[in-house]
Amino acid sequence: MQQNNPLLQMEHITKHFPGSVALADASIHVEQGEVHALVGENGAGKSTLIKVLTGVYQRDEGTILFDEHPRAFQSPQHAQREGISTIYQEINLIPFGSVTENIFLGREIFRWGLLNWRKMNAEASVLLERLHLALDVTKPLSTEQVLLTATGMREGRKLQNASLQVHAGEIVGLAGLLGSGRSEVARAIFGADALDGGTISLDGKETHFHTPADAMRAGIGFCSEDRKVDGIIPDLSVRENLTLAALPTLTRSGVVDRKQQEEIVDRFIQRLGIKTAGPEQKIRELSGGNQQKVLLARWLCLNPRLLLLDEPTRGIDVGAKGEIQKLVEELAEAGMGVLLISSELEEIIEGSDHVVVLRDGITVAEMAREGLSQDAILSAMAHGQAQTGEGESA
Repeated sequence: MQQNNPLLQMEHITKHFPGSVALADASIHVEQGEVHALVGENGAGKSTLIKVLTGVYQRDEGTILFDEHPRAFQSPQHAQREGISTIYQEINLIPFGSVTENIFLGREIFRWGLLNWRKMNAEASVLLERLHLALDVTKPLSTEQVLLTATGMREGRKLQNASLQVHAGEIVGLAGLLGSGRSEVARAIFGADALDGGTISLDGKETHFHTPADAMRAGIGFCSEDRKVDGIIPDLSVRENLTLAALPTLTRSGVVDRKQQEEIVDRFIQRLGIKTAGPEQKIRELSGGNQQKVLLARWLCLNPRLLLLDEPTRGIDVGAKGEIQKLVEELAEAGMGVLLISSELEEIIEGSDHVVVLRDGITVAEMAREGLSQDAILSAMAHGQAQTGEGESA
């Protein structure tokens, strides 16, 4: 149904990030009663436009009219109070909270200063009936497993007091400036570097990985920051690179089971869409994105429970970047825990369920996805605390 005045008008929206232009003169009109599709390939700016609308990012240029009034929302909460709600691609729920608690999070109903559970449970049940869902709204959504807990990690001057936690099925983003200790955290967890202090627990039990082999046996995989130095072996084939970590399980009496090895390679070339002339092609001849897919496959063929990814999309083209980001999301949806390290804040914000910020080797902030923004992360990097869109510490 067309209306004289659109419900939403975004005109000439421009948004810059360091070194790139995410939006340049973008416009959109949405009429009342209209379902309007916003389409474009990976990196086209769809998510950025929505985040500008809802206050995650502040626009550099352009105007926004909502219900015929100029708007400049300072946070997603501000936008929600004014009637704009966003359902993001990555669904964010509180596993230990009840169905009712998740539905009414941030807009609880009170009576005489107390939570009105009877009314909230009743309304939650009505909402679920409309969706043809038969759930006990008082029960927790799940009993999510804590895979990894690292507390008070110290290593020389690189790590002073770094802590984080990763649950099964969760992507935890690890952000920080260069030299903040991001890579050192991953290397310490993987047993590549020895800690001077702190504890690492897996499945609630304190453990000590003296070597990467110990971590691998415990179900941990690690894609390092520099794939050319610590990842690929350029003169070996795709087959040899892909199955390098799996060789101990493929070898019998010093002889590699070639048939089983080829089955694994063929399966992951197809599953990850690795573009190659064949398994025997030298890995150095592949594009950066396909080299990175081979390294991911190297760990995935071991069926890890926890995957440490240090700059997984650095130096690859936009198409391959989107494919890898989608793969990581699928792995988390299947129950794998992921620690995602990236110097690109947009990648951290869009790809993480939870974000930990390091500064000078110290964990200075932990942020849930709700209300997460680039400004909050940058504030924590610079000052040791996060600032919300409302100007308050997160």
